[in-house]
Amino acid sequence: MSLLPLSEGRGEVAVLRSRFLSRLLPIHEEGEALSFLEEERARNPGARHVAYALRLASLEKSSDDGEPRGSAGAPLLSLLRGKDVDGGILMVTRYFGGVLLGAGRLMHAYDAAGRLAMESARFGRTEKGIECEMSANYKDFAEMENLARSRGILVQGLEFGMSVRFLLRGSAKILPAFLEGVRLPSLRRLEERAVALVEEIE
Repeated sequence: MSLLPLSEGRGEVAVLRSRFLSRLLPIHEEGEALSFLEEERARNPGARHVAYALRLASLEKSSDDGEPRGSAGAPLLSLLRGKDVDGGILMVTRYFGGVLLGAGRLMHAYDAAGRLAMESARFGRTEKGIECEMSANYKDFAEMENLARSRGILVQGLEFGMSVRFLLRGSAKILPAFLEGVRLPSLRRLEERAVALVEEIE
């Protein structure tokens, strides 16, 4: 199951006076990733290179941004693949320190900087979920709420009127079977849609 970045991660490595500043950011579309790259270049006008790798659904991209071929983007993409990150861009901005490092040392520096950003970020796992819009009278809602919470199903979006309208959110493996087993006279299922559920991991 893929991991989704939930927060920004950062790191920094120095090698022979060159500085490598790394950032891992969550992304939802390729255009967002390109905006982050433009922003990074604007924030670091003195930097020589901004190498990156991104993974988003079936899309994978990387760039050495002028470094020797395969020495920057490839190790960053390897980090994302190794942790099966989906929906993230890993960037490393290099300030050149005046000493040529060679491809081997460069790969190690980009890998080390990228790894620090990955280690400082928070991640979550995604799974297929369902969101059901429901209604019930007050008595049945109270019973439904207790049953749902005891099974780890979220009860949200409460609207109180002549009856209670609410949303149930849960795993696609659990929620349908749960609803089939609940027999409450006033309970009505109004609408159902697929959602992605994210659970943070330690």
